[in-house]
Amino acid sequence: MPEHKTSAIILDMKDFSETDRIVTFYTSNFGKLKGIAKGAKKSRRRFGAAMDLFSCVSLSFFSKEIHGLVRVNQCRIQQDFPSLHKDIVPMGYGSYMAELINEMTAERVAHQDIFEMLIQFFSLLDGFRPREEYLRIFEMRLLLALGYCPSLTRCVVCKKPLEKSNNFKFSISRGGVVCDLCSQNGKDEYYVSQGTLKLLQQAYIMSIDKISRLIFSTQALAESREILPRFIQYHLGKELKTLKFLRKMEKDSF
Repeated sequence: MPEHKTSAIILDMKDFSETDRIVTFYTSNFGKLKGIAKGAKKSRRRFGAAMDLFSCVSLSFFSKEIHGLVRVNQCRIQQDFPSLHKDIVPMGYGSYMAELINEMTAERVAHQDIFEMLIQFFSLLDGFRPREEYLRIFEMRLLLALGYCPSLTRCVVCKKPLEKSNNFKFSISRGGVVCDLCSQNGKDEYYVSQGTLKLLQQAYIMSIDKISRLIFSTQALAESREILPRFIQYHLGKELKTLKFLRKMEKDSF
């Protein structure tokens, strides 16, 4: 059984027995992996503080199958993000990003850009005051990376470029913006402004080191909050658990 080594981010952990854990990683070289960490709840020599949610680790594992659980051999901490554990807001944002990747990516499909993006956004949450914009920007960049990015520059039906004088709606099922003439006034259509569309376009073309400068207006936050999570839910076929938590956290803050 060959041993493999890679950098990995811990997305999820579940107790499997009195001593073992099932851990979900997103790795640099192998994409998403699920593995059993024998003795993870007791062995500090093999795992230590590295077996912690959100940590970036050096992972060693054994695998004899192309599918199924790998056997985690060792974890060593490479980078941690302590602020994601100190406050409920960055923890909630980090958990949402981790669940998005866990749910939207297939096992053992390598995607270096997604791995690097998660590191960069965790660093952003760790170093700056969390802002809701980060969630919307992350959603847009992940949709783009996975080939689900919605059409934002022209009507998805008639293909005509959007004009400032038009009324626009975002159609969840059609995968983007529809003009007033092509709108069916369906339940899955939501009004969206030109300003919000431009901000969402900037979200996936702006370099990550400048993302903290991108400020959404109150209107843009409200509109993007309404359409992007619903668009993701449409493709997943279910609502994410952490999204429910974020909505409750938002209500409790008022």
